Amino acid sequence: GWQAEPAWIRQVLHEREIERGLDDRDDLAAPGRATLSLESGRSLDLLVTVGEPPAGTPDELEAAELERRRALLKPVLQRAEWVRTLHLAADQFLVRRGESQKTIVAGYPWFTDWGRDAMISLPGLCLATGRLDAAGEILSTYAAHIRNGLLPNHFPDAGDLPEYNTLDASLWFFQAMRQYLAAGGSLERVRRDLYPAGREIVARYPAGTDYGIHADVDGLITWAWPNSALTWMDARVDDWAVTPREGKPVEIQALWHGALIEMSSLAERFKDAGSARAWRKEAARVRTSFRAAFWNETRGYLHDIIAPDGTPDPAIRPNALFAVSLPYELLPRNDARRIVATAGRELYTGVGLRSLARGEDGYAPVYVGDRWQRDAAYHQGTVWGWLLGPYLEALWRTSADRRSAGVEVERLLAIGARHLMEDGVGSWAEIFDAEPPHAPRGCPAQAWSVAEPLRLLALIAGRLGG
Repeated sequence: GWQAEPAWIRQVLHEREIERGLDDRDDLAAPGRATLSLESGRSLDLLVTVGEPPAGTPDELEAAELERRRALLKPVLQRAEWVRTLHLAADQFLVRRGESQKTIVAGYPWFTDWGRDAMISLPGLCLATGRLDAAGEILSTYAAHIRNGLLPNHFPDAGDLPEYNTLDASLWFFQAMRQYLAAGGSLERVRRDLYPAGREIVARYPAGTDYGIHADVDGLITWAWPNSALTWMDARVDDWAVTPREGKPVEIQALWHGALIEMSSLAERFKDAGSARAWRKEAARVRTSFRAAFWNETRGYLHDIIAPDGTPDPAIRPNALFAVSLPYELLPRNDARRIVATAGRELYTGVGLRSLARGEDGYAPVYVGDRWQRDAAYHQGTVWGWLLGPYLEALWRTSADRRSAGVEVERLLAIGARHLMEDGVGSWAEIFDAEPPHAPRGCPAQAWSVAEPLRLLALIAGRLGG
């Protein structure tokens, strides 16, 4: 039975919001009272919905959903439980924007769709799980919204104009496109939608675009803009950019080098020999400039940034790994192995990598407190789940025996996947404290944290190139 008793429950206290320094009291509405009679040995289904209920009985709806999930799991039925769990988790991030456009939600419950997150997550969420058409649609959607060579960083909730305040989303686009083709994606879609977008990016980045982004005389990409943070380390509180990284960030150079190589390869396929030669020549110049600018022999690692005045920042951060994890041999093999060893010793935690090594200036061991305290720690030691991807891929790429390395990568992923049952059950959290026990923080379900283990498994299996 149902008895309508609309009432307000005033000033309910939310303890986690106290911890976060956010509004910690809320009024809750109770529409009424439902009375259910339960009989021994029988089950009862309760369907609660906002708006019109879906067609079908609860039993029918449950059966249809279970069948849908069985279909998702069919390719991995013989794999470990944590692999099957990740495949189900991946499904939750793929949504539609409006009636037609597919996109990727970056994390629940707070994020919508972000360009950087979408490009990094797409190979794992879509390609590794057999959703090739969805991957193509998402890439075409973002390509259609490029402006001045920049991919949208964020599509606002209310349908307002996209925001373009990102340095690296456009460069991750090339990596998503590369893996889309390697997985069997449509060359015609690439020719029609993605290659023209790529041409705009590789034309605008060196010539100059928003936020002072341009190529320096050495061919490396640099930028400078007050109170801004344009890389993935983008925490800002009001006008304070916590890790601005102005100048030449190390991972941007690795991604730029990769963009030039990918465009050169596509130009050759599309019989554009002149562009292919020009881009390959520029990639060679970037490769030469890169090691000269970034290699830190004392630490056996790469500088994190070269400031606009030429000063290098030797802080040990995970960004150096992208010079090794991307498939372009940007560094000599011995240098690459030293980087992986240092990252393993200083940054690896099992569930992800620290964003800054212990002992570095500004290192934050825990991610707690109000907005200022949390954002000050966000990229200053806080562990990020998605960074397992570049670390373990770099480990695999620098191994003399990739078969054995693949077994080791899967073993390490399984260790991290124990987390799938400890917080947002069935998904991988956004971030964790830098120090043991590495308490999960941030979004309990994060797209790229789920995507990167799936991508690695597909890569090792040979389904995303080599």
